[in-house]
Amino acid sequence: MLAALRALPDSSSSNVGSLVSRVAAWREALQSVFLALRHGHCAVFYVAGQAFRQPFTAVFFSAGLLGCHQVTAVVSRSNRPFRQHLAAFAAEGVLVGNLEQQQQPGRQALAPVSFDGQPGSQLLLSGTMQVHGLYAALLNLPWCAAEQPDVPVLTAPVQFVHAQLCQLRLQVLRDSVLQQQQDQEQQARQLAGISSKGPIAVPLPLHWAELSGPAGIMPWTLHRLMQLIRETQADAGFDAYIDTEPCSTSLNLMQNIWQQAQAAVAAGAAGSNTGRRVQSAGAECKQQPSGWGWSSEQQQLWQQSTSLLQGRVLRQLRLKDRNLAARLA
Repeated sequence: MLAALRALPDSSSSNVGSLVSRVAAWREALQSVFLALRHGHCAVFYVAGQAFRQPFTAVFFSAGLLGCHQVTAVVSRSNRPFRQHLAAFAAEGVLVGNLEQQQQPGRQALAPVSFDGQPGSQLLLSGTMQVHGLYAALLNLPWCAAEQPDVPVLTAPVQFVHAQLCQLRLQVLRDSVLQQQQDQEQQARQLAGISSKGPIAVPLPLHWAELSGPAGIMPWTLHRLMQLIRETQADAGFDAYIDTEPCSTSLNLMQNIWQQAQAAVAAGAAGSNTGRRVQSAGAECKQQPSGWGWSSEQQQLWQQSTSLLQGRVLRQLRLKDRNLAARLA
């Protein structure tokens, strides 16, 4: 996992000059990773930050990922000023809340502003022009130390300009912390109606630890980490509890809606031409260069997981008796 820039230790006015230099370096980093995506050397990258007082996570996908046959980008949350800024760069996108209303004809129509800051405010941008518009809009964000104290974090599975390796932080938890977390888990399960008969009979493992990172833990990193623990702890077993970054949760929640919309658009296109285009995109996906940071097996497994999630968020993984189970929410 590689991130471009770390956060400033202090966002006071004395750091305005430092922010200006960081913005210049950040723009160079964004240009670098975007070109890597365009030329097939990077499959996906994340931009996580704040714009117009709206926290957001933007994900850029190369053609062939998540069932999309062209380059695609998703912005997890937006508000009206943010969308107006994107529109100035021809990156209006499609508001997922509007797609959801179209798929439910009997539902009362809501104005776009009513989705601001909610999962329905997610934006889908498809095609070279739309995605390039988002890239240009991010390059030209209006910077103000008071509203945006630092640049967004760029994260990708490959190297790019100004990037540095993000090492995960490991913290061994004390017994008192473990007991508190187990009590919270029990309460959450009872509120969800999963269990109402006393405490959960889960044996306490010999070792408990918490992993975190300055830019979060990316899906490909989590996959490799779970594979490593599964291979080394197969006999003992393990439980892994995952906390999803709040601003990125809607990337899963709304995924089914925009995938259905894309499928409808593809089905309505000219049959023969669409068929040839889809086949060509599929061939490109299989013949991508090896600079993605993943093996071909990891790429295939990551794409398969999207259909298994079905818009839900992964909360827990358990390996017991060499059987791996997942709990989704």
